[in-house]
This record gives sequence, structure tokens and C-alpha cells, in this order.
Amino acid sequence: RTRIEHSIPFEFFPIFDTNEDTLPNHIHDTDELISLATRFLGFSTIVYRLSLRRSQVLPSLAISEAQLENARGLCVRLFQHAGLPGAARERVFFETQELRGPWPNTETSQFVSELAAQLWNASPSSTGDTLQSLDQIQHFACHCDTSSSTSSEYFLTLAHKEENDGTPSYREGHVAMNQLKEQFGGFRKRVSKKPLPLIFLNACGSSKMTPAGMASFPKFFLEYILGNRGVIGSEAIIPDVVAAEFSERFYRNLIRGHCLGEAMYRARWRLVRYLNNPLGILYAIYANPDLHVQITRAS
Repeated sequence: RTRIEHSIPFEFFPIFDTNEDTLPNHIHDTDELISLATRFLGFSTIVYRLSLRRSQVLPSLAISEAQLENARGLCVRLFQHAGLPGAARERVFFETQELRGPWPNTETSQFVSELAAQLWNASPSSTGDTLQSLDQIQHFACHCDTSSSTSSEYFLTLAHKEENDGTPSYREGHVAMNQLKEQFGGFRKRVSKKPLPLIFLNACGSSKMTPAGMASFPKFFLEYILGNRGVIGSEAIIPDVVAAEFSERFYRNLIRGHCLGEAMYRARWRLVRYLNNPLGILYAIYANPDLHVQITRAS
């Protein structure tokens, strides 16, 4: 029992017996990697996290609360750093669904306020018109910095692409937790009775992240964007190409009907078995693992 930002992800814990002869030494092939991976809870369990504060139990298990709408495809709003090849790959995949964004895609003088409004409203309307379909997932493919000693100063870096004489460059914008919090305080109270989006923070590339710092983002989103379904995020730096591969596999599993926890579990094992890469264990779910995509029926 501990605070989110002070915890070690449950998935990281290995289970070994006390016989020294059974402890791993060197890994020589995929079979040995698979054998070792099964010792870690992240590769053998699906974790359901509950907040210690009753008002923040994550989230209701009611059927109506445990499904993502899927009218014209899964509705994903993409926040990007266009300089990341992985972000471009994720965008191509999301275009097969109902993509909103990517953002930013042009220069704006109101970077922080525009980002905050999209997170708060979760709607195509800048006023948060609840008659329109809400974002089901808000996905970040960007850089993250948690190197500050103060969590309120942790920030995300997004960027759009510019062309100067045929040479691409990337105009970056930065937003810190405390800046978003200030913006949220000026918005009208939410009135939608529909569940608000799941946040997927796929921070990668040249991110500067610490375990305690990364765990502060779920705490931030769950406290200050009240009503959101939950947060998925990596607990350490993930190489861009791996982050994109993991993301695509996770979403494919989700769209095919697997619940959130199983989609994550399968994506982790996909990386191990086909890429000899165990980094999928670094992703943690702060959400209802039974959340799933609504199955559409043919008319």
C-alpha cells in the first residue's frame, strides 16, 4: 500500500526460488529469454491497480463503463512529436481507425491552452459539445522529461514538421504539469455522463525519465482530469522503434476484442518471441484491465 509516485511497478517483481543453481546467468537464445521472462509478474499476470483513496478507485467495472465505443473505428486523438519516426508509424496505423489529429500540425501561439482544451473537452468541438462523440483514447507519441526535482515541472515535448527550402525541421512546444493544471482550473466543470478518454503516454526517443517521475504522470492525469478511464505509460525510456512496435501490437490486440489487460499481456510477449525484446514489461496500466472495445454488429 503506497502512493503511485512512490511505488515500484508490480510487474517488475521476479519470482525465483532460493536455490542458487536456478538463478539466471547468461541468456543464450530465445528459449532461455522466454524461460526467464516467465519468472517476472509482468509476463505471467494481469495487474488490476486500485487507488488507496476511495474517490479514485480505477475505474468502475460496470459494463457501460468498461467498453470503448467503436462506431466508425476506435476514436483516437494523437498528440505527436513529428520528428520521431515511431510517431509517424503510429499515425499511419491510427488512420485505419477514427483518427483525430495529429496535433500539433502547424504553428500555434496558444500551444499550452490549445493542448489543455483538447485534453479537457475530448471532443471535436472546442467548447466540449457532448452531443458529439468523445475521444476514446488520447495517445501521446512524444518526448518526456522528468529530470526536475519537482514533479510539477515535469514536461512533455511535442512538435510539428516544417519545410524550409525542402529541408525538414521540427518546431517544438513544451508543456509542464503545472501549466496544464492552471489551464484546467479555468475551464467549466465537465457535464458529460460518458466516460472520458484513456490516456496512453508513449514517451520515447531522447526522453529523460526516472521511475518516480514517470509514475507521477498517472497520478496527475487521474487527479486533475477527473473522470478519465485511466493511464497507460512506460516506466522508463523506450527506444522509438520499440515504442511504435509495442503500440501497434497493443492496439491490434485491443481492436480484435481482447480486453485492455490481455492486449497489454499479448503485446509484451509479441516483443519477446519475435524480437527477443523484453522491454514491453516497462509499460504499466493504471486503468481497469477489463476495458475493451465495443463489438459492432453488422446491420
